[in-house]
Amino acid sequence: VFDPDMDERAVAASYEEAATRLADSFTGRPVDDLILMPLLFLWRQSIELTLKATIRDLSSLRRGQGENADELQPHKVDARLRNPKKVGHNLTKLTEELVTHLEALDAEVVPVDVLETLNFLAEGDERGTGFRYAGELASGPANVDLR
Repeated sequence: VFDPDMDERAVAASYEEAATRLADSFTGRPVDDLILMPLLFLWRQSIELTLKATIRDLSSLRRGQGENADELQPHKVDARLRNPKKVGHNLTKLTEELVTHLEALDAEVVPVDVLETLNFLAEGDERGTGFRYAGELASGPANVDLR
């Protein structure tokens, strides 16, 4: 059922569920190569929306702890995250902002393997269009094991 009031985390979870179902359909036949780009798009979109929701939550937490910097105000956070010239779909900028908030809160750091995975995705699809459109990826051919 479509819910126009779904929040960002629910939409992210929807993309993740779709990616999981698509990955589960993988049989190892050559025709399965056709599902790679849609699968990567779904995973990337889920990750991007999860990062954005987490950044919003961390900004709120910082405000709740008494920080009143202008860039923490909800409308400023929203404008920054939606603006492709500032952050938009850029996973590198989203990751950097996430780390900044975690450091400001003196919270646990993002594990190195997670940062490496985010950087790998960002390098291949910096603008968020690489897995959507032909000829947009920054890297060459690659092999991905879905098992």
